[in-house]
Amino acid sequence: MLFLPYLLAFGLMLLNTNGYYWDDFALIGNFSFDEMNRQFAENGNVWYGYFEWIFISMQPYGVALSRLFTFCSFFICGVIIYQILKSMRLFSAYEIYGISILFLLLPFNTISRNALINVPYTLCYLLFFVAFFALLYFCASKNTWIKGIYRICALVCFFISFTMNSLLIFYALALAYLLYVHYANTPYKSRSSSSIGWFMAWIWKHIDFILLPIIFYSVKLMYFKPYGLYEGYNAVHLSALLKSFIKTPLLSLLNLVELSYILAGAIGLLALLAVLYMLYKRSKEICKRDVWGIIAGFIIWWLGSFSYVVVHKHTSFLDLQDRFGILESLGVAILCIFTLNAIIKSSLFKHIVLGGIILCAIEVNVAAQNTLFQAYIRQVGIFEHLKENPLFAQFDTFRIRGDVWLGIGDDSFYQLNGLYKREFGKSDKYISLDVQSGEDCREACYKSVTYNCEDYKGSAENYAIIYISRLYKDSFGLFRSNAKMYLLNLFAPQTFKDKAKARFEVDIVKGT
Repeated sequence: MLFLPYLLAFGLMLLNTNGYYWDDFALIGNFSFDEMNRQFAENGNVWYGYFEWIFISMQPYGVALSRLFTFCSFFICGVIIYQILKSMRLFSAYEIYGISILFLLLPFNTISRNALINVPYTLCYLLFFVAFFALLYFCASKNTWIKGIYRICALVCFFISFTMNSLLIFYALALAYLLYVHYANTPYKSRSSSSIGWFMAWIWKHIDFILLPIIFYSVKLMYFKPYGLYEGYNAVHLSALLKSFIKTPLLSLLNLVELSYILAGAIGLLALLAVLYMLYKRSKEICKRDVWGIIAGFIIWWLGSFSYVVVHKHTSFLDLQDRFGILESLGVAILCIFTLNAIIKSSLFKHIVLGGIILCAIEVNVAAQNTLFQAYIRQVGIFEHLKENPLFAQFDTFRIRGDVWLGIGDDSFYQLNGLYKREFGKSDKYISLDVQSGEDCREACYKSVTYNCEDYKGSAENYAIIYISRLYKDSFGLFRSNAKMYLLNLFAPQTFKDKAKARFEVDIVKGT
């Protein structure tokens, strides 16, 4: 029952076999391994480039395989969450399923998980939950040798996953789980006679798990600090750290409002207000267990977002900035389920409401995947026009205006130049929106070949303007048309290009 809703929500990403977005163009420009890997090495992520190279070397199938890997990885994480909740014996069957399915479907990280550049983060995410799964068997096993194997597997997977640094904070969940298991397995008399004693026993028994994030962070500071173009990247300052303790819950509440609107429009906002009012009215009747569940949901949500807020990266929805919410879905899922418990006593009605949330989440994710594919159609259609326009060959500098891109955050100059490089095999033009037409951006061309304009010799004064007009309207008919485009992209590439071109009108005029 987890797979079918997940397939409905994210199955379209498996059909988007050729779309590249955002920083993907810093990977696929026929770079050497050293040129491609430099961005990861300078950022202190020493193994990321090697993992990316697996998919890059498999072109033209690499992006399709990366999306298959991503699709499977996130689903596996959902199954692991289901198994962890089931093993704890604290939750009902409804709660286990509800938390697991919302963890999978809530629209956090729904756009950016498609980007090839984010595949190493997907692997870190997967390794974290695989480590948690090993932790599950480590705690349950009675055999010393098997217990030792699971312990080592958990420690190794956690350590590697920490290269996605936000997991260092989220790791508190693993420590909390170990503490819970130790507490549950400690006889009541031992706990009551010496509250400090059993806690100190837990520390001694799990000292390697406790020290693991400290060891990782120390190694990173000594040997893998960002340098070059990434010097100071994601640096944490004390003032930002202190402010984030306050900002994180406030931003989480704002995100809850936005998420409600995304899932169900104005009805979602009204429903959220109704829920808050009902919680207030029934505050004396609410079961303590549900209160603790709501509190736990907020704490886990806070753990998932704190690492991003502290470096001024805030979650948004349905664009490439949604990658900052990759760790938020578990906390929100727990919050939703226990809030439903608190305000709805009828089991049937709870299931109906949960079903409604699931349907809304599926619809949002399908629309998001379709928007992403529409962005790929736009890339193809516009550059099919540019290939045939003689003025495009006469200028080196271009500014794009009109109906530009789709607002998913994939319109940087290095992507536009990357599209040109992919179609023409050259890197001698500078194409950008007006906002990135300045000297500082153009100078970036000479700092790294991955900006896709290293051979650019043009002038900012002698430029042309590319006017883009779309010839279609957003409607259900467009959704049906896009469904056909998925098939054409797979089985009739030239027809796909012709139909993509027909959706746009592109003119080039000399700038003034």
